[in-house]
Amino acid sequence: MLVDRDLWIATIYNTDTFLKEGLPVEVRWNTCITGDSPEWLDPKGRELGEGAQYFQYNPEEARKLVQAAGVSMPYSAPFGHYTDRVPEDQTRFQVIVEMMSEGGIFDISSDPLLYNSSWRSARQAGGKEHAGLLWHRTAGLDADIILTQMFTPKGRNSNDADGTPGVTELVLQQKSELDPKKRTEIVQQIQKKLALDWPVIPWAGTAPGFTLRWPWLMNHGVFIEGNASAKAYVNYWYDASKRPS
Repeated sequence: MLVDRDLWIATIYNTDTFLKEGLPVEVRWNTCITGDSPEWLDPKGRELGEGAQYFQYNPEEARKLVQAAGVSMPYSAPFGHYTDRVPEDQTRFQVIVEMMSEGGIFDISSDPLLYNSSWRSARQAGGKEHAGLLWHRTAGLDADIILTQMFTPKGRNSNDADGTPGVTELVLQQKSELDPKKRTEIVQQIQKKLALDWPVIPWAGTAPGFTLRWPWLMNHGVFIEGNASAKAYVNYWYDASKRPS
């Protein structure tokens, strides 16, 4: 509740610049899965139920919750993150640390780690090698990948080596559900549970970007292709009739 999600998204994705130029941008707040997932429930509406309130920027209510927990303020904790990979992530780390430290409720300090040694060791320890907050990376944006990595005991980003009660069981259940509609319902049930418990804090949200395309390069951008791959090129073809003479 200390994270101003709209401000975070505007800062990271420069959405204000696009809007000023008349380009519409649909901003989405992430739940435990990304806002561009087909199973996603919108925290701004009523889909998440009671848990939706915890996505709202509300420092006053956040202070009350910490006081009710009997925690002395400011509560100090390190935020572990790598510093030697993915330069664009460094701005995200800085913004989230500053937002969570505003108002004197928490005192979150940056804890620089090395990607292939101290950070990797901490992230693979199931929450047992880092006292504080620890940033994780996911291998993809698919809901099944994200949930399996975070909420199963052997997941590479597991927040608890023993699993997450009430959630791990549902994650495993959706993995074996063959009915797409039923599987979506399970993933949405997981979102509702985690909106109340918050064992992890996801990035605030996402906003689609814009891609310039030649109109004569047919089929470009039609399919969701995932990570970069040469396989995508078999879907494109050149239509000379659409190129200006």
